[in-house]
Amino acid sequence: LIGTKTPCEPYSPCQSSSGAISSNSWSAIMDINELHSLFLEAAETDRRLPAAIRKAKLSAWPDYPLDWHGYGWTQQGETILKPTSKQIDDFDIALRLTTMMPEDDRKLVWAVAHSAAFRQRGAQYTKIARLLGLHDPRRVKAGYQDALVRLYYKLGDERTEI
Repeated sequence: LIGTKTPCEPYSPCQSSSGAISSNSWSAIMDINELHSLFLEAAETDRRLPAAIRKAKLSAWPDYPLDWHGYGWTQQGETILKPTSKQIDDFDIALRLTTMMPEDDRKLVWAVAHSAAFRQRGAQYTKIARLLGLHDPRRVKAGYQDALVRLYYKLGDERTEI
């Protein structure tokens, strides 16, 4: 079902014995749920990659808390680990699939995927609906599912042409 974050089982038809999806057969084995999982994992990988532009340091002074009671507590958040090579390969596959979609579908799929990244509860359809001016999160979710279905059938059309 769309809405659950379940990656493919190890050694299932969607993965080889090494764990990576082969570039030759990725279009032949993905269903809509696997596409959903692929884009969610790609959004998490995108957040794990280093920043494209490094922020310059403005001064060499160490950060210190302004409040006396703030000592002993750090402002650091949760540490995000670097992506593995398999995650980067799957991210590359997701980017290749993105080029096959119309621009509106691309924006919607990546907005949903990024809003669901590192969240247990899934995508924030209400927030995306407000950003897109749709005023109804059900339309966003239906549009997202329709975009994945269109991509699935486009992949199916390419399989039959080969």
